[in-house]
Amino acid sequence: MTGKSSGDIDQTGVAPATQRHAPREIQEIGVTIAFDDFQWHGTHHVVDQAPRTPPLRLVRYWRQRREHPSFGAVGGSSLARLVRGVAWSAVANDKRQRQDALRAQKLAEAKVIEGKQRARATQKKVAYVIGTLVVLLAIFALLTRGNSDSGADTTAAAPTTTSTTAAPTTTVALSLPAAIATKPTVSVPAGPPPKTLQKKDLIVGTGPEVTVGANVTVNYVGVSWSTKEEFDASWGRAPFTVENVGQAAVIPGWNEGLVGMKQGGRRQLVIPPDKAYGDAGQGAKIGPKETLVFIVDAIAVTPKA
Repeated sequence: MTGKSSGDIDQTGVAPATQRHAPREIQEIGVTIAFDDFQWHGTHHVVDQAPRTPPLRLVRYWRQRREHPSFGAVGGSSLARLVRGVAWSAVANDKRQRQDALRAQKLAEAKVIEGKQRARATQKKVAYVIGTLVVLLAIFALLTRGNSDSGADTTAAAPTTTSTTAAPTTTVALSLPAAIATKPTVSVPAGPPPKTLQKKDLIVGTGPEVTVGANVTVNYVGVSWSTKEEFDASWGRAPFTVENVGQAAVIPGWNEGLVGMKQGGRRQLVIPPDKAYGDAGQGAKIGPKETLVFIVDAIAVTPKA
Protein backbone atom coordinates (compact mmCIF):
# COMPACT_ATOMS: atom_id res chain seq x y z
CA MET A 1 0.00 0.00 0.00
CA THR A 2 1.35 3.39 -1.01
CA GLY A 3 0.31 7.02 -1.01
CA LYS A 4 -1.23 9.21 1.60
CA SER A 5 -4.76 9.64 2.69
CA SER A 6 -6.67 11.50 5.32
CA GLY A 7 -5.96 8.68 7.75
CA ASP A 8 -2.19 8.56 7.23
CA ILE A 9 0.17 9.25 10.11
CA ASP A 10 2.36 12.37 9.93
CA GLN A 11 6.10 12.63 10.59
CA THR A 12 5.58 12.88 14.36
CA GLY A 13 4.03 9.44 14.40
CA VAL A 14 0.62 10.72 15.54
CA ALA A 15 -2.50 11.00 13.42
CA PRO A 16 -4.02 14.49 13.11
CA ALA A 17 -6.46 15.23 15.88
CA THR A 18 -9.28 15.98 13.45
CA GLN A 19 -8.83 12.62 11.75
CA ARG A 20 -7.93 10.46 14.79
CA HIS A 21 -11.47 9.09 15.03
CA ALA A 22 -11.67 7.96 11.41
CA PRO A 23 -10.72 4.23 11.50
CA ARG A 24 -8.55 2.85 8.76
CA GLU A 25 -7.88 -0.88 8.49
CA ILE A 26 -4.88 -2.48 6.84
CA GLN A 27 -4.95 -6.10 5.61
CA GLU A 28 -1.64 -7.86 6.25
CA ILE A 29 -1.00 -11.66 6.13
CA GLY A 30 -4.63 -12.39 6.87
CA VAL A 31 -4.78 -10.36 10.15
CA THR A 32 -6.91 -7.20 10.40
CA ILE A 33 -5.28 -4.41 12.40
CA ALA A 34 -7.09 -1.12 13.03
CA PHE A 35 -5.19 2.12 12.76
CA ASP A 36 -7.10 3.85 15.49
CA ASP A 37 -9.16 2.94 18.48
CA PHE A 38 -8.03 -0.70 18.93
CA GLN A 39 -6.75 -2.83 21.80
CA TRP A 40 -5.29 -6.37 21.80
CA HIS A 41 -6.82 -9.06 24.03
CA GLY A 42 -5.14 -12.46 23.91
CA THR A 43 -5.13 -13.72 20.37
CA HIS A 44 -7.71 -11.24 18.99
CA HIS A 45 -8.37 -7.50 18.99
CA VAL A 46 -11.37 -5.49 20.11
CA VAL A 47 -12.18 -2.08 18.72
CA ASP A 48 -12.74 0.45 21.47
CA GLN A 49 -15.25 3.24 21.23
CA ALA A 50 -12.94 5.79 22.82
CA PRO A 51 -10.20 7.29 20.60
CA ARG A 52 -6.74 5.93 21.27
CA THR A 53 -3.34 6.62 19.75
CA PRO A 54 -1.89 3.59 17.91
CA PRO A 55 1.11 1.87 19.52
CA LEU A 56 4.43 3.49 18.70
CA ARG A 57 5.74 0.31 17.11
CA LEU A 58 2.89 0.25 14.59
CA VAL A 59 3.34 3.98 13.96
CA ARG A 60 7.00 3.44 13.10
CA TYR A 61 6.08 0.52 10.88
CA TRP A 62 3.56 2.51 8.83
CA ARG A 63 5.95 5.45 8.61
CA GLN A 64 8.54 3.15 7.06
CA ARG A 65 5.95 1.68 4.69
CA ARG A 66 4.99 5.18 3.57
CA GLU A 67 8.60 6.20 2.96
CA HIS A 68 9.71 2.87 1.52
CA PRO A 69 6.81 1.16 -0.26
CA SER A 70 8.82 -2.06 -0.63
CA PHE A 71 9.31 -2.32 3.13
CA GLY A 72 7.30 -5.23 4.56
CA ALA A 73 6.11 -6.38 1.14
CA VAL A 74 7.73 -9.82 1.54
CA GLY A 75 6.57 -12.54 3.91
CA GLY A 76 9.01 -11.88 6.80
CA SER A 77 7.98 -8.23 7.39
CA SER A 78 8.08 -6.46 10.69
CA LEU A 79 4.29 -6.43 10.87
CA ALA A 80 4.17 -10.18 10.32
CA ARG A 81 6.75 -10.66 13.03
CA LEU A 82 4.85 -8.32 15.31
CA VAL A 83 1.56 -10.14 14.74
CA ARG A 84 3.17 -13.53 15.13
CA GLY A 85 4.93 -12.41 18.31
CA VAL A 86 1.72 -11.08 19.80
CA ALA A 87 -0.17 -14.23 18.76
CA TRP A 88 2.50 -16.59 20.07
CA SER A 89 2.75 -14.60 23.28
CA ALA A 90 -1.00 -14.91 23.78
CA VAL A 91 -0.89 -18.63 22.93
CA ALA A 92 2.02 -19.19 25.31
CA ASN A 93 0.25 -17.25 28.05
CA ASP A 94 -2.92 -19.27 27.52
CA LYS A 95 -0.95 -22.51 27.56
CA ARG A 96 0.85 -21.42 30.72
CA GLN A 97 -2.48 -20.63 32.37
CA ARG A 98 -3.85 -24.04 31.41
CA GLN A 99 -0.73 -25.72 32.77
CA ASP A 100 -0.99 -23.74 36.01
CA ALA A 101 -4.65 -24.74 36.34
CA LEU A 102 -3.76 -28.39 35.64
CA ARG A 103 -0.96 -28.30 38.24
CA ALA A 104 -3.33 -26.74 40.77
CA GLN A 105 -5.91 -29.46 40.06
CA LYS A 106 -3.32 -32.22 40.41
CA LEU A 107 -2.05 -30.66 43.63
CA ALA A 108 -5.59 -30.57 45.03
CA GLU A 109 -6.14 -34.22 44.01
CA ALA A 110 -2.81 -35.19 45.59
CA LYS A 111 -3.82 -33.48 48.83
CA VAL A 112 -7.13 -35.35 48.85
CA ILE A 113 -5.35 -38.66 48.24
CA GLU A 114 -2.80 -37.87 50.94
CA GLY A 115 -5.61 -37.06 53.38
CA LYS A 116 -7.32 -40.39 52.63
CA GLN A 117 -4.03 -42.26 53.07
CA ARG A 118 -3.43 -40.57 56.41
CA ALA A 119 -6.96 -41.44 57.52
CA ARG A 120 -6.44 -45.09 56.53
CA ALA A 121 -3.09 -45.17 58.33
CA THR A 122 -4.71 -43.75 61.46
CA GLN A 123 -7.49 -46.33 61.28
CA LYS A 124 -4.91 -49.12 60.93
CA LYS A 125 -2.99 -47.83 63.95
CA VAL A 126 -6.16 -47.65 66.05
CA ALA A 127 -7.17 -51.16 64.97
CA TYR A 128 -3.68 -52.45 65.78
CA VAL A 129 -3.76 -50.88 69.25
CA ILE A 130 -7.24 -52.27 69.97
CA GLY A 131 -6.24 -55.72 68.71
CA THR A 132 -3.09 -55.68 70.85
CA LEU A 133 -5.12 -54.73 73.93
CA VAL A 134 -7.62 -57.52 73.26
CA VAL A 135 -4.83 -60.09 72.88
CA LEU A 136 -3.11 -58.89 76.05
CA LEU A 137 -6.37 -59.04 78.00
CA ALA A 138 -7.02 -62.57 76.71
CA ILE A 139 -3.51 -63.69 77.68
CA PHE A 140 -3.92 -62.09 81.12
CA ALA A 141 -7.26 -63.87 81.59
CA LEU A 142 -5.76 -67.21 80.58
CA LEU A 143 -2.79 -66.74 82.89
CA THR A 144 -5.06 -65.77 85.78
CA ARG A 145 -7.29 -68.75 85.18
CA GLY A 146 -4.30 -71.05 84.86
CA ASN A 147 -2.84 -69.78 88.12
CA SER A 148 -6.15 -70.26 89.92
CA ASP A 149 -6.48 -73.79 88.52
CA SER A 150 -2.92 -74.73 89.42
CA GLY A 151 -3.38 -73.22 92.84
CA ALA A 152 -6.49 -75.28 93.33
CA ASP A 153 -4.70 -78.42 92.18
CA THR A 154 -1.69 -77.94 94.43
CA THR A 155 -3.69 -77.00 97.51
CA ALA A 156 -6.49 -79.56 97.10
CA ALA A 157 -6.53 -82.01 99.97
CA ALA A 158 -10.07 -82.62 101.13
CA PRO A 159 -13.27 -83.09 99.11
CA THR A 160 -15.22 -80.06 100.35
CA THR A 161 -18.40 -78.75 98.77
CA THR A 162 -17.26 -75.13 98.46
CA SER A 163 -13.54 -75.32 97.86
CA THR A 164 -10.72 -77.68 97.03
CA THR A 165 -8.70 -76.36 99.95
CA ALA A 166 -7.87 -79.24 102.27
CA ALA A 167 -6.14 -77.45 105.09
CA PRO A 168 -7.35 -79.15 108.27
CA THR A 169 -9.48 -77.16 110.66
CA THR A 170 -7.57 -78.69 113.57
CA THR A 171 -3.99 -79.89 113.44
CA VAL A 172 -3.28 -82.86 115.71
CA ALA A 173 -0.12 -84.79 116.49
CA LEU A 174 -1.11 -88.41 117.05
CA SER A 175 0.68 -91.70 117.10
CA LEU A 176 -1.01 -93.93 114.54
CA PRO A 177 -2.04 -97.49 115.29
CA ALA A 178 0.18 -100.01 113.55
CA ALA A 179 -2.67 -101.18 111.31
CA ILE A 180 -3.13 -97.75 109.76
CA ALA A 181 0.42 -96.41 110.13
CA THR A 182 1.31 -96.74 106.44
CA LYS A 183 -0.25 -95.20 103.37
CA PRO A 184 -2.69 -97.60 101.71
CA THR A 185 -2.84 -98.49 98.03
CA VAL A 186 -6.17 -97.72 96.40
CA SER A 187 -7.53 -100.21 93.87
CA VAL A 188 -10.50 -99.29 91.71
CA PRO A 189 -13.09 -102.08 91.80
CA ALA A 190 -13.81 -103.95 88.58
CA GLY A 191 -16.92 -103.30 86.55
CA PRO A 192 -18.91 -100.13 85.92
CA PRO A 193 -18.99 -97.41 88.56
CA PRO A 194 -21.83 -97.75 91.07
CA LYS A 195 -24.75 -95.33 91.10
CA THR A 196 -24.98 -95.22 94.92
CA LEU A 197 -22.56 -94.62 97.78
CA GLN A 198 -20.51 -97.75 98.61
CA LYS A 199 -18.89 -98.25 102.04
CA LYS A 200 -16.50 -101.06 102.93
CA ASP A 201 -14.49 -101.44 106.18
CA LEU A 202 -11.02 -102.72 105.38
CA ILE A 203 -9.95 -102.53 109.04
CA VAL A 204 -12.50 -102.33 111.83
CA GLY A 205 -11.44 -99.95 114.56
CA THR A 206 -11.82 -100.50 118.31
CA GLY A 207 -12.22 -96.93 119.53
CA PRO A 208 -15.14 -94.50 119.71
CA GLU A 209 -17.62 -94.53 116.81
CA VAL A 210 -18.17 -91.65 114.44
CA THR A 211 -21.72 -90.35 114.80
CA VAL A 212 -23.57 -87.40 113.29
CA GLY A 213 -22.22 -84.24 114.91
CA ALA A 214 -18.94 -85.85 116.04
CA ASN A 215 -15.46 -84.70 115.03
CA VAL A 216 -13.05 -87.12 113.41
CA THR A 217 -9.41 -86.70 112.40
CA VAL A 218 -8.46 -88.74 109.34
CA ASN A 219 -5.82 -89.61 106.80
CA TYR A 220 -7.06 -90.29 103.27
CA VAL A 221 -6.12 -91.11 99.70
CA GLY A 222 -8.37 -90.25 96.74
CA VAL A 223 -8.34 -91.83 93.26
CA SER A 224 -10.47 -91.09 90.16
CA TRP A 225 -12.45 -94.05 88.87
CA SER A 226 -11.95 -93.31 85.15
CA THR A 227 -8.23 -92.52 85.26
CA LYS A 228 -7.29 -94.74 88.25
CA GLU A 229 -4.88 -91.98 89.23
CA GLU A 230 -4.47 -90.39 92.64
CA PHE A 231 -5.75 -86.81 92.75
CA ASP A 232 -5.25 -86.02 96.45
CA ALA A 233 -3.92 -87.42 99.73
CA SER A 234 -3.22 -86.22 103.24
CA TRP A 235 -0.22 -88.48 103.66
CA GLY A 236 2.90 -86.36 103.85
CA ARG A 237 0.88 -83.52 105.36
CA ALA A 238 -0.96 -83.05 108.61
CA PRO A 239 -4.09 -85.19 109.10
CA PHE A 240 -7.44 -83.60 108.26
CA THR A 241 -10.15 -83.03 110.88
CA VAL A 242 -13.80 -83.19 109.85
CA GLU A 243 -15.90 -81.21 112.31
CA ASN A 244 -19.61 -81.84 112.85
CA VAL A 245 -19.88 -84.93 110.67
CA GLY A 246 -23.13 -84.92 108.73
CA GLN A 247 -23.03 -81.16 108.16
CA ALA A 248 -19.30 -80.65 107.67
CA ALA A 249 -17.92 -78.56 104.80
CA VAL A 250 -17.07 -81.63 102.76
CA ILE A 251 -18.76 -83.50 99.91
CA PRO A 252 -21.98 -85.39 100.77
CA GLY A 253 -20.22 -88.74 100.24
CA TRP A 254 -17.97 -87.99 103.20
CA ASN A 255 -20.71 -86.67 105.46
CA GLU A 256 -22.59 -89.93 104.87
CA GLY A 257 -19.69 -92.35 104.44
CA LEU A 258 -17.79 -91.52 107.66
CA VAL A 259 -20.72 -92.23 109.95
CA GLY A 260 -20.27 -95.61 111.66
CA MET A 261 -16.47 -95.76 111.49
CA LYS A 262 -14.56 -96.42 114.70
CA GLN A 263 -11.28 -94.94 115.81
CA GLY A 264 -8.38 -96.99 114.46
CA GLY A 265 -10.43 -98.25 111.51
CA ARG A 266 -9.86 -98.00 107.75
CA ARG A 267 -12.75 -97.65 105.30
CA GLN A 268 -13.09 -97.61 101.53
CA LEU A 269 -15.65 -95.17 100.08
CA VAL A 270 -16.85 -95.34 96.44
CA ILE A 271 -18.71 -92.06 95.86
CA PRO A 272 -20.86 -91.45 92.74
CA PRO A 273 -20.82 -88.03 91.02
CA ASP A 274 -24.06 -86.80 92.59
CA LYS A 275 -22.46 -87.13 96.05
CA ALA A 276 -19.06 -85.83 94.90
CA TYR A 277 -18.43 -82.94 92.47
CA GLY A 278 -21.29 -83.56 90.02
CA ASP A 279 -21.33 -82.41 86.41
CA ALA A 280 -18.73 -79.66 86.90
CA GLY A 281 -15.85 -81.70 88.31
CA GLN A 282 -13.09 -80.04 90.32
CA GLY A 283 -9.86 -78.63 88.96
CA ALA A 284 -7.82 -80.42 86.33
CA LYS A 285 -7.67 -83.85 88.00
CA ILE A 286 -11.36 -84.49 88.73
CA GLY A 287 -13.40 -84.44 85.56
CA PRO A 288 -17.15 -83.91 85.14
CA LYS A 289 -19.40 -86.71 86.43
CA GLU A 290 -16.41 -88.48 87.98
CA THR A 291 -16.80 -91.33 90.47
CA LEU A 292 -14.28 -91.12 93.32
CA VAL A 293 -12.64 -93.86 95.39
CA PHE A 294 -11.29 -92.97 98.87
CA ILE A 295 -9.55 -94.96 101.58
CA VAL A 296 -10.05 -93.13 104.89
CA ASP A 297 -8.31 -93.89 108.22
CA ALA A 298 -10.02 -92.76 111.45
CA ILE A 299 -7.15 -91.57 113.61
CA ALA A 300 -9.09 -89.91 116.44
CA VAL A 301 -12.80 -89.56 117.13
CA THR A 302 -14.34 -86.91 119.39
CA PRO A 303 -17.99 -87.75 120.09
CA LYS A 304 -20.64 -85.07 119.91
CA ALA A 305 -20.84 -83.14 123.16
